[in-house]
Amino acid sequence: MSLPSDVRVDVQNEFMGVVEGSIFSVLVAPTGAGKSRLYTSKGVGGEKVVHVLPPRSIAVDLVVDLACSLGDSIVGFQTGVSGIGFKRVGGRCTVSPSRGAGGTVSPDLCMLKPYTVTDYSAFTLSLLLSMLPDIAFSRFCTSDLSMAALSLSTVLLDEVHLLASDTRSCSWVEESVKVWAFVASAVKILGFLGGRVAYLTATARPEYIRLVALLASNKVSPNLKAVLVSSSHVFERYASVLGRENIVFLDVVKTASSIVEDYLSAIETWVVESEPSTIIERLCRSGVEKILAVLNTVERAVNVYLKAKRVCQSHNIALVHSRMLQAHIAETLSKTMSRKTILVATQVVEAGLDLDFDVLVTDVAPLDSLVQRAGRILRHSVEGRRGLVVVSASKESIRSCVKAYGVNCNTIANTLKRLAEQCNNHIDWRYGYPWKCTIYKTLLTPTNTHALARIGEAVEARIDEIMQLMHNLQTTQTNRKLQQYNTIFTNNIACDTLRTPFTVEWRGEIDLVETTTQHALKLVEQNLVENSITVELVSREETETIHIPAPKNLIETVVEQLEQKPLTTIEQLTRWTNTKLEKTGKNQTTITRILGFKLARKTYNKELGLT
Repeated sequence: MSLPSDVRVDVQNEFMGVVEGSIFSVLVAPTGAGKSRLYTSKGVGGEKVVHVLPPRSIAVDLVVDLACSLGDSIVGFQTGVSGIGFKRVGGRCTVSPSRGAGGTVSPDLCMLKPYTVTDYSAFTLSLLLSMLPDIAFSRFCTSDLSMAALSLSTVLLDEVHLLASDTRSCSWVEESVKVWAFVASAVKILGFLGGRVAYLTATARPEYIRLVALLASNKVSPNLKAVLVSSSHVFERYASVLGRENIVFLDVVKTASSIVEDYLSAIETWVVESEPSTIIERLCRSGVEKILAVLNTVERAVNVYLKAKRVCQSHNIALVHSRMLQAHIAETLSKTMSRKTILVATQVVEAGLDLDFDVLVTDVAPLDSLVQRAGRILRHSVEGRRGLVVVSASKESIRSCVKAYGVNCNTIANTLKRLAEQCNNHIDWRYGYPWKCTIYKTLLTPTNTHALARIGEAVEARIDEIMQLMHNLQTTQTNRKLQQYNTIFTNNIACDTLRTPFTVEWRGEIDLVETTTQHALKLVEQNLVENSITVELVSREETETIHIPAPKNLIETVVEQLEQKPLTTIEQLTRWTNTKLEKTGKNQTTITRILGFKLARKTYNKELGLT
């Protein structure tokens, strides 16, 4: 594990105290330090917690861990329509494809459970757009329930800076503006409502944390408290920006010196120009047992998975990515416990997932993403093990990095090569120690003053727009509300990704899979989507799922317009759906919730997901 159990308890106790006394608090700690599982040992007591993960994260692993510790009646998740089963194996719980084996976690669309796991897309709709009841409920819950739940909550924002666009259409600066303006607005709104916000991170720069605190509180000095678990070098970096008096510091080098030293001696990093599939083949032949491969795109992940199946036949090979059902992911993860396993994945493993591997093979990516990926290596224990991080800087890997993140990926690869050479391949990915050879020395480089000022001005302007939107949503006509949103925010307040939902029948139940607009249009054009819309009819007594016939041109138009005018499009689709239902008399005593478009049979592959 990255920290001894007694240190983890100390971290949790310190941070719980900070959260209780602050509207905005921050926990900065290494990957594997238990940030995402703060409440598993002590429980929630009388509190209400909403845990927000990056979109496309694997929520099922975190949900099951929480339910195992707190009870399945305590924990729910907002971003699915199918329950998650789990079972006890030894001292912990694992995801189970069959329900009822050990327990089942139910969907919690209205966030009424004491502990709700959600993602930033759903959270944005629930908080910032809750004054649009028809639109909000068409995907999640009623506005009154959403606001009431959040006003009573401690909201955990987990690694929000990992939000990234699916294409390079959005520059890094613009992406930063959206992300940090969203965090500051959430702090401001929840503080007004009586809630609290806690930001969990391993890699966020202190300048952005300070910026959020200043803008959320309208004060000259930051109004926040932080708990920092790292080396003294990292502490000095944060203290110079946030102020020593605002930080509770736990020196990981002193409190966990043996674990830190063991980790540094056991982990190696190579930067190579080979493709990930070639690297995996060599590792298989050399006898490596547990391998995690993380690719930047679904297409690359599927290709690597298929090649690994051919050349690593003695291993159990598994695949997870963002275009898979949560129930499918749950079933796949239940098979990764064997001794010889290769898990091929996309960015979905970067937050909330508590798995432990010996080797990481990864496409080159931004450093904060690489830190999260490397955090899955030697995660639970170090003793007697050797760990390896292999970063592919092949032409295709760099191309995929540019496509996914829109940053200079050649520069990242060259930086890693130099650091590996200087440190004899022993790079620290976790503790910020030793400073000469830690990735944090580069990751936490002070932000250029002019760039920070420019981002600060843009973030402040965006916050004003969000607050104005909130006011106008309460006081103006619906059409004007929608026009304002479309003009200012285009698609998503929190990030530049908006995904189209499709419904699939899995093991006899309806579940959801989401994909990008471009991919969704491709599915429609190739007749891989049925001409129907899946809706839930919600009444006091029951929830009924039905499929409403819809013309292909309507589905195509909705998918095209959803990215540029999401609220207008959802509102129009809701109106069209209700008109259809009125003719059948089905919606006289029910409220309609639109789940998505129904995929044609065999479009969703039971092994590969939606490709």
